[in-house]
Amino acid sequence: MLNIALPRKIGAEEIDPVFLKDVIVEGQSEENVFDLSQKVFGSITRRPSSIAPISNIINFDFSNVYFSQPSGITILSNLIHWLRQRGVTVNYSGANPSFEALKFLDDSNFFEICFNQRINPNSSSRPTTKPLKLIDRAHSHDWAALEVVPWLKRITSINAPSLVALSVCLKELINNIGDHSSEQIGSTFAQFYPKNKNVVISISDFGVGIPANIKKFLETRESNNDVSDSWCIVKACERGFSTQSSIGNKGVGLAYLIETVVNAYGGKVIILSGKAKVMMLPQHSPIQIQNSWFYPGCLIDIHIPTDKIPIITDEEDEFEW
Repeated sequence: MLNIALPRKIGAEEIDPVFLKDVIVEGQSEENVFDLSQKVFGSITRRPSSIAPISNIINFDFSNVYFSQPSGITILSNLIHWLRQRGVTVNYSGANPSFEALKFLDDSNFFEICFNQRINPNSSSRPTTKPLKLIDRAHSHDWAALEVVPWLKRITSINAPSLVALSVCLKELINNIGDHSSEQIGSTFAQFYPKNKNVVISISDFGVGIPANIKKFLETRESNNDVSDSWCIVKACERGFSTQSSIGNKGVGLAYLIETVVNAYGGKVIILSGKAKVMMLPQHSPIQIQNSWFYPGCLIDIHIPTDKIPIITDEEDEFEW
């Protein structure tokens, strides 16, 4: 069994999840990493630079955790489900229900979703959060339009017509899970910060990830695929670029997200995938960071200043329709 002591802070905004280096092995075939049967790891996609869990039993120690960003919740959820899909037994320890950070995780449905039990049976969702949830592509519209938008409308007092563009962005991101990976399920979590008038929405899937998908696409076109993971993420955000992985994929999902959240709202978008982190900021070239660790799948962290969302009156909405 491998014991992983989680860091004091978990998240993607200012904190790199370096503990992933202790969990995932790169550059070797699964047979070289484990002497386990094909039955256990048969679902892993074979690639020249394959990745695999480093142990078939992993325990996450929460003893030192004292702060988690919204992305920290989806990072852990994403990782735990990725490991279990590959036959790994995942346990946890050190979850003291009196610690504030662990109270927050518990109130956010983390332990219930990931381990089928709360550490405090009396924990409950906080009004300022949209708790952790596993969402599939088929229900992306319901999640965005019927869950996130009403929640934002309630806590920010922004009317529904003004949130339509954001709702479309979220639906497209969930659709990308089906378009760009072998998985149909992702982890979602959102939090509103009233003092800063800022909402953070974090979405993560545990598929093949943006870089692997784009490099595979370049191989089929006999193009140069000797490109960095961060280059692949920036390329995926360009309007019109598409790997054409599905009939409806027109290459507008990530581009529309950047145009709406970053350019129109003055917000921020952070993307983790493979060995890269890319940050999109207003009036700034993409900040590209190559990591020493590997993030399975893709995480998209959306930071929205709610006071910058253009208000659309009901009359304007009716006129446009």
